[in-house]
Amino acid sequence: MIPPTRDTNPFSSCWLGPAGIDYVASDGNTPAVVTELLAAHQWRGQIVGNHGVGKSTLLGSMKHCVQARGREWVEFRFYSDWKLATAWDLWRTELHNNSLLVIDGYEQLGSVARAIVRWRCWRSGAGLLITTHAAVDLPLLVEVRPNEQTALAVFRAVVGGRTTPVTEDDALQAFHACKRDIRQMLDKLYDQHERHERAEREAKRQAKRANSKRPSYVPTPDPPVLLD
Repeated sequence: MIPPTRDTNPFSSCWLGPAGIDYVASDGNTPAVVTELLAAHQWRGQIVGNHGVGKSTLLGSMKHCVQARGREWVEFRFYSDWKLATAWDLWRTELHNNSLLVIDGYEQLGSVARAIVRWRCWRSGAGLLITTHAAVDLPLLVEVRPNEQTALAVFRAVVGGRTTPVTEDDALQAFHACKRDIRQMLDKLYDQHERHERAEREAKRQAKRANSKRPSYVPTPDPPVLLD
């Protein structure tokens, strides 16, 4: 099987990670605006939202804004299958008063781990930026809630003029079917694109097979012999 490319299937997760697409702000809270809020809160804040709504994408789009202000971006990602080695790297990473410790998936950490994170930031003077499903006691920067306009903007950015049988109506239906989860919406559109492509390839194979069964030469009968 030939692996998909962005031209064969624009919805493949291979290139749609947090850094693979720009964040689409549905409420005017662009990465630059959120960075301004973060700075106003002494570089402490939280980005709140459900699974798959774009929190990690917002982080990826904020990185250059934060670095442009002279802050060191120190990021750790904690998902449901995070490893102990990730936590160990977090504990031993050196932080400074110009560092911004960024934790994507803060809800995965237990109360003791959270206390250690906060103590390390307080001790070093580093800032703390987190994403979380439920709000904690940090300044709220933005609650990410994608709407239909967000879904369409993401769809158009992902497709980027490439050919796909998937339509904008398909994207909106997937958006609502996935309960506004943009990540699941893209997964659903990937499957839909693949189904269309497989059906088209199968139709071409069937047509080719039917044509190959037709005789390429049809003999004509000899003309009748006239007897004197």
